[in-house]
Amino acid sequence: MAVNASEEQLTVDFHPDPDRLVAHTAFLADDLLEGREAGTPGHERASLYIATEFRKLGLQPAGTDGYLQRIDFRRSRLKTDSLRAVLNTPGEERELTFLDDYYVGASLVRTASSLDCEMVFVGYGIVAQPLDYDDYQGVDVQDKCVVAFKGKPAWFPSEQGAHFSKLKVKNAADRGAIGFISLTTPESLERFPFEKYRERVGRARMTWLYDDGSLFNAKPRIQSSITPSPAVAASLFVATEKDLDDLYAMLETEERFVPFPIPGRLQLEKGSQHEAVTSPNVVALLEGSDPVLKHEYVVFSAHSDAIGMKQGEAGEDLIINGALDNASGIATMLEVARLFSGMEVAPRRSVVFAAMTAEEKGLLGAYYFAEHPTVPVQSMVANVNLDMPILLYEFADIIAFGAGHSDMGGTVSRAAAAESLELTPDPWPEQGYFTRSDHYAFVKQGIPAVFVKGGIKARDPSVDALEVDKDFRKHHYHQVSDDMRLPIKWDAAVTFTRVNARIALELANQPSRPRWNDGDFFGETFARETAAE
Repeated sequence: MAVNASEEQLTVDFHPDPDRLVAHTAFLADDLLEGREAGTPGHERASLYIATEFRKLGLQPAGTDGYLQRIDFRRSRLKTDSLRAVLNTPGEERELTFLDDYYVGASLVRTASSLDCEMVFVGYGIVAQPLDYDDYQGVDVQDKCVVAFKGKPAWFPSEQGAHFSKLKVKNAADRGAIGFISLTTPESLERFPFEKYRERVGRARMTWLYDDGSLFNAKPRIQSSITPSPAVAASLFVATEKDLDDLYAMLETEERFVPFPIPGRLQLEKGSQHEAVTSPNVVALLEGSDPVLKHEYVVFSAHSDAIGMKQGEAGEDLIINGALDNASGIATMLEVARLFSGMEVAPRRSVVFAAMTAEEKGLLGAYYFAEHPTVPVQSMVANVNLDMPILLYEFADIIAFGAGHSDMGGTVSRAAAAESLELTPDPWPEQGYFTRSDHYAFVKQGIPAVFVKGGIKARDPSVDALEVDKDFRKHHYHQVSDDMRLPIKWDAAVTFTRVNARIALELANQPSRPRWNDGDFFGETFARETAAE
């Protein structure tokens, strides 16, 4: 273990071991773990492996049961043989076929769901007071199904828009709606074609339970959400003043949608099978060396779960091993923990290493930890999160989601410069990555966070990094091919480990805790809210 530090010792040169990175990734992505889906024996094996590595490093247990913070979940699977959906529009009653005409998921709230509702179009279904935007203005949706486009207005700031988009179903429930009909757009279909919903069949939904038995993030009033196919979506608007193409044309403008009723009714019945399961976060602590600052914590996180197994025929590869998503992220975290625990002088602040469960189910393990922290939440000063580094080329730059919201931007810039890397602004603002991984659970507690990925430039000028990234997301992301057969560049993994270690070390050693930038939306929204509680 590290010994006490003097205040002068603030930097160190790191030498990650590529063999350790390979070994951790290979074990966690092995078929033995069956894709590490949260709540399965495979994920339990992964968690025990991570806990054992923490113990070998001499890190202190920081869970609720040793290194483990076990969480009670409800798991729900859709009973596809229970489905019946009928769309009544003027002059036509049409029985809809699951996956051809619509997609629904299991209900976390009830085992039998039933809808029979009138429909109201509400634009995007967004309410964003800071942007003076309200899709529900002047419309009554009590006991109705709201119909809303995926995404956000083109003129919204990208990350704020991603935040407000996550509140759509809550907005509907708060206004008395009983169903949510989510319309695809040309942009959303480009990223996720309707046919890909077939890959979700058989996958379980999950949420965790509070001590009183209530469900995290549940919307009991909503009987179901449903995504119609583009053809069925078009049929909703055959008797309205604007058809679907008219509404599509408005998506790229600043013209605001005006809510209107959609003639007809939607009827839907579905059954869900519920099961109680548990799954752990794995949490360890490296105590800081400064007698005062050791009571503050930098949280270094990565999710340990993956998708699990897909449905298919006997004899074919069904295991979605998750080598890059996110065995490589856990491997990086374990190597940073080894480097920190082996330092002659420990970081001044304490460092929490947290392997989060159920990220693939909606950041659930991170939200649980953020709401049930094993160290005081007000003493967590920063989060550095690792998720799906695409280590298929030696990158010449990094992207740091969240760095522009706090003075951690300077920390990231210095770490990048030390590795001769450029810092590239978010090249995919429409994707809303800042709200899509575990760090966002910390942001919502008022804690500045950063999420670093390899960038869009390769050191080898013959490599098109953007194309490599695009190819991975199209052909390997959440697929059985995300395994150790990928041409992973372990030199890139070493660089990725080093730059994240530099970021975390500076955060742990700097005299003052990181601060949100003046006027930052996330800082003002969540720092103020948490301070008021």
